[in-house]
Amino acid sequence: MSDAESERDERTQLACCKAIETIGEACGCLSRDHGHFTQSEPSIKWKAWKGMRNFTAHQYDRIDWSIVWNTIKRDVPELEALVKQIRDRDLAHLQARHQSTTGRGR
Repeated sequence: MSDAESERDERTQLACCKAIETIGEACGCLSRDHGHFTQSEPSIKWKAWKGMRNFTAHQYDRIDWSIVWNTIKRDVPELEALVKQIRDRDLAHLQARHQSTTGRGR
C-alpha cells in the first residue's frame, strides 16, 4: 500500500494504531513484569514503544499519520527481526542446556 493510499484508508489507520497499541502494551508488561529481561535487551526500545502506545491510545486527536505509517513500515519489521533473533538465540541456549543435562545429542 502506498503512503497516499494509507492516508485515505481509515481502516488501515485504525488497524495500524491498534497494532502499535498492542505492541506497546506488550512492551510495557514485559518491562513491568520482567524488567531483568528488558534490561538485558537494550536493542529494543521498550519505553519508546510504550510511549507510542500511550500516544495513539490517549492523544488520538493529535496523531500524525506519517509518523504512525513510518513506524509500521520501518520500526515494526525491525522489532520483529530483533524479537526473532532473541527467540532463536534463547531457544538454541535452552536446547543446548537440555542436551547437556539429559546426555542427548552426543
